[in-house]
Amino acid sequence: MKFSLEQISHHNYQPEIDGLRAIAVLSVVIFHAFSNLLPGGFIGVDIFFVISGYLISTIITNDLIKGNFSFVSFYKRRIVRIFPALIIVLISSYLVGWFYLYPEEFKALAKQIEGAVTFTNNYKFLKESGYFDIASELKPLLHLWSLSIEEQFYIFWPILLFIVYKNKLNLFVFSFLISIIAFSLHLNILQDNASAAFYKTPLRSWELMAGSLIAFIKLSPFSGVRNKGLFIQAISYSSDKFKKTLATLGLVLIIYGLFFITRNDAFPGWGALGFPVLGTMLILLTQNTLIHKFLSFKYLTWIGIISYPLYLWHWPIFSFTRIISAGSASVAIKILLILLSLILAFFTYIFIEKPVRTSKSKNTFAIVLIVILLILGVAAHFTKKMNGLADRNIITKENSLHLDYADFKGGLGDLNYPECQNNFLTKTIGIGYCLVNKTGYANAAIIGDSHAADKFYGIEKNDPVNKWMLLAHPSCPPVYGINVEKDEKNCQTKSEGYIDWLINNKEIHLVALSYFGNYFLTAANPKDGQVRPKHIAISTSDETEASRFNVFYAGLNNAVRKLNHANKKVILIIDIPELPFIPIDCFRNPKEEICKISKIEVLKKQSELRRMIAQLKEANVSIKVFDPINFLCEDEFCSFYKNDSILYRDSDHLTLKGSDLIGKAFYKELISKIN
Repeated sequence: MKFSLEQISHHNYQPEIDGLRAIAVLSVVIFHAFSNLLPGGFIGVDIFFVISGYLISTIITNDLIKGNFSFVSFYKRRIVRIFPALIIVLISSYLVGWFYLYPEEFKALAKQIEGAVTFTNNYKFLKESGYFDIASELKPLLHLWSLSIEEQFYIFWPILLFIVYKNKLNLFVFSFLISIIAFSLHLNILQDNASAAFYKTPLRSWELMAGSLIAFIKLSPFSGVRNKGLFIQAISYSSDKFKKTLATLGLVLIIYGLFFITRNDAFPGWGALGFPVLGTMLILLTQNTLIHKFLSFKYLTWIGIISYPLYLWHWPIFSFTRIISAGSASVAIKILLILLSLILAFFTYIFIEKPVRTSKSKNTFAIVLIVILLILGVAAHFTKKMNGLADRNIITKENSLHLDYADFKGGLGDLNYPECQNNFLTKTIGIGYCLVNKTGYANAAIIGDSHAADKFYGIEKNDPVNKWMLLAHPSCPPVYGINVEKDEKNCQTKSEGYIDWLINNKEIHLVALSYFGNYFLTAANPKDGQVRPKHIAISTSDETEASRFNVFYAGLNNAVRKLNHANKKVILIIDIPELPFIPIDCFRNPKEEICKISKIEVLKKQSELRRMIAQLKEANVSIKVFDPINFLCEDEFCSFYKNDSILYRDSDHLTLKGSDLIGKAFYKELISKIN
């Protein structure tokens, strides 16, 4: 198996690569439509990463060998290749959002478009819920996280290759070492922060560099590096049977991954390396086998040719259908959506992508495309700053409703609460929510997790006497002496850290505890389908065996007693009712039978929580308890809606209006009587 410069040129068409692209994109599409049929379909993205790394490294290195590599030319090709279809999808998504999305949804879409324009969506989505969360269905541009990773990779990789090649270093060895480092970091972080391992470019770059390794193996006879072509020569002179075995093994690994890797696995990690990445590498390494002939099948390659626009179109179509219909689509509808995605991808390729790519005016097109993308970015930024353009004529009922909620990761959205100026809280223990009121002074604090954060706005706004601050971390309850691990690690360090800080702070005289109420249950999965751990780890240094209830109670009791002993007035806020539906769905398509929950059912679900709080109150008679159920519910039922306002932003977090309602009740029923 010999190669020539003509064979490895980026002008040389390799149909089996389009076949691989087809498998990758169809896997992703089928997974998003029918995840039960192809549970590992999401690994199609990993296949894309390897292919991209292979092709881009081949192109760059081939140009370096021929002495005509140009950064301007390289990025111009990327712009002409990537921008046309992306711009059409972004414009279409913005127009659909304009006509169908409520202000807060449109604002969220604008953030996603802004991230797409700047190719930073992977980091934007890292700050939000996980890729497999049900909320992902409500993010029309979620899939562009992978494009962001690729484009970020294309910024630094050509520069590194240029430097390495010009210094006559071994491209393969360099890439191999960088890949090992990146993969090791990825594995290390995967254990503590799966979302970071999934979304961060440096921690996914090893997959693209895996493709680069194959490129350098094939290019090594011409690359002018040391130890030229030793491995490729071994492959070249091996038997056809061996090459067929490698290619077959590659396809088997990919197919196995598609059916047996699941969203519950620690991914990417070893699963990605062992199946989609290694499988794709083996197919790219070999040539002219039966597997390659299969992958070169014309209908498969046709899908591969339109794989990029198909990938861009399919998820917004699925997502907008889910949003607008306020529910899951039927099998028939999903099939129609797949067909629509294929049709749009075909027309996008024929009438937009191909004419631009084959045009003789690529310089002009590149400039025009950059300008259009920048205009889109400005429009998205303006839409975000204007809070989703709530005065659009198509918004009718929504003008009298309120869907606004605090964007906790950004400092409560546009409310501009100052962040704590305390290195111990923000850096040493690194809590996620550390905010003070606008005076900068605080004599009261609400502590806990995101269920404390969503109440801070209302409590701070409606208390004319006290000056509140927020000390909290997502998924970490305000306990002491025990560790709770859900989505976040090191919760014990964070909660004990800010409790100790409060104990030593003489200015703070009032502390309210608010948190998700069912940490100690073994299963807490609301009917809205949100993905949550089946088992939240609760541990203590005490070797005495105890139930989860008793361990959690001990941690809560420790926190309360320590605060009491420091002469703090302590208030426990009982968790709000958890809704068995997504509120915005019920606003779009109100169904009496599923869009409310009875108080009896709420009390039943919270029975263990309320038993724990009653036990805590008995042991610490000075603490106060605030119960929000009667203020969020009317008559015999609890809903997402009250007094022309939407109170919930999801199944268990409040909107600003909900927070305001609770804050007023909190002050009137409790704070005004203890001050």
